[in-house]
Amino acid sequence: MSGRSKLSKIMKTQSQFTTTKSGTYEYIYVYFRLNNQVLRIKTGNRVIKGKMTKENVYTTSVTNYAVLNQAMREIKRRVDDYITTQLSSVKPNIVQKDCEAYIDEKNWIRFAENVAIYKPALPKIAVENEKALLEYYTEFFDFKQRQLAYSIGCKDYKSLNNALNDFQADIGKCLHLSDVNMNFMIDFRNFLVAEHKQYKTKGGMNDNTVNKRFTCLKAFISWLEHNNHTTIKKEVYDFKAPAYAPDIFALTKEDIKAMQAVQTENKTHRKVLDFLILNCFLGLRYADFCLLKKEYFKQDNEGDYYLNLINTKTGTEITVPLGKTAREILERYNFDLTITTGQNFNRMITEVLKKYELFADNVITHRRVNRVIITETKLRRDVIHFHTGRRSFITIAANQNIPLPNLMSATGQRKISTLQRYMQRSTSKEQFKKMDLD
Repeated sequence: MSGRSKLSKIMKTQSQFTTTKSGTYEYIYVYFRLNNQVLRIKTGNRVIKGKMTKENVYTTSVTNYAVLNQAMREIKRRVDDYITTQLSSVKPNIVQKDCEAYIDEKNWIRFAENVAIYKPALPKIAVENEKALLEYYTEFFDFKQRQLAYSIGCKDYKSLNNALNDFQADIGKCLHLSDVNMNFMIDFRNFLVAEHKQYKTKGGMNDNTVNKRFTCLKAFISWLEHNNHTTIKKEVYDFKAPAYAPDIFALTKEDIKAMQAVQTENKTHRKVLDFLILNCFLGLRYADFCLLKKEYFKQDNEGDYYLNLINTKTGTEITVPLGKTAREILERYNFDLTITTGQNFNRMITEVLKKYELFADNVITHRRVNRVIITETKLRRDVIHFHTGRRSFITIAANQNIPLPNLMSATGQRKISTLQRYMQRSTSKEQFKKMDLD
C-alpha cells in the first residue's frame, strides 16, 4: 500500500455539523479538524432548541426544514470537496480562508484549475439572525408576571402567548418585529375568529375575547417601544377590536329556592347546587371562591358575620355581609369550599341541572363574532355556570336597592360602568339582609 493510500485510510475526509455559541445565540457550523488545522465554516443557521437531530440539522417540526437542511448540506459538500482536494497532496494544508474562498462560487473555476465543472446555486438560507417576536414576548411575559405578582391577571397574557405561537404555526413563518403592521393585526384577528382543532387556540372567539387578546397585544407593543426595541406605526395602535355588552343571565330568588328544594341522590350533586347557591350570596369570581378559608369570615360589633378578603384580580378589599342562607351552607361544609377546576365545575353544574330537570325553559342568546350578531335559542340551564352566581348576586342586590359604594365594596369592582346596568339607588347594610331567602 502506498504512503498516500495509508494516509487517506487514517485521515477523516468528511466534515460534520457542530454548534457554537456566538453572543446571545448558538449557531450551526461545518466543522473539520486535521491535527492542529481547524475549519469552522458558518452556515448562517441558528440552533432551535428541541428541534435538532443528533446530526445538528433541523427536524420536520421546523418550517421549511428541507430547504434549510439542503442549504447546509450544500455548504458541507463544498467543504468536503475542499478537504478532498487538500488531502490529495503530499502535505495537506487545511486553511480556513482558503476553504471559504474555495466554496465561494466566484472562485470555483480558479480552484478547479480552469476545468469547467457543475456549480449548483447555493440555496438562500431562510433563518434570519434577527430576534424573533416570540423571544421578545417571553421577556415581556416574564415582566408582566412579576408586575402582576403572578396573579390571575396573568392568564390573559398566557393566552395571548399561546395564540401568537399557534398563529405563527398556522402561517408557517417565524414572526419578527418588522411583521407587526396593519396586515398582521387583521390576519391575527381573523385567525382568532376562525375555528381550529389542531391548536391550543381553538378559535371561534367572540368579539369580547378577541378584545382581551388585543388589549394584551397592545400592552406588549407599548412595552417594545418603551424598551427601544422598535417603533410601531400609529395605524397599529388605531386598530380596533371592539367589545360588546354580553347577555346577562341571572338567577332569581325563586330559582335559588328551587335548587334548594331538590332532593339529590348523592353528596356531590348536593354540593354542586349548594356552592352555586352560596355564590349567589357571595358574588365571587371562581379564583376567589376556591381560595376561601374559615378565617376570612368574621363578626362585626353587632354579631353579624361578613366575608372579608382581597380580590385576586383587582387587589381591592372585598366585604360582603352574610345572611342566614349563606351561613347555613358554610357551616354545613365546615367552611371547606374545596372544589374542582372552574371548567370541570361548570360541566358538573350543567349535568346536575339537567338530571334534576331544572331551568328547562328556552332563552335567546346573542354573541358577536367579527361584528356579526349570532342569535341562538338555548335551554336556560345551558347558560348557567359558576359566574352566574356572581351575576345573580349583583342583580338581586340591585333589585334590593343596595347602594353603589356598598356593592362595589362587595364585588371588588373598580369601575362603576361594570355595575351600572344592574343599579338602582338606595342605602345601607340592612338592605343586604333583604337578599336572604324568607
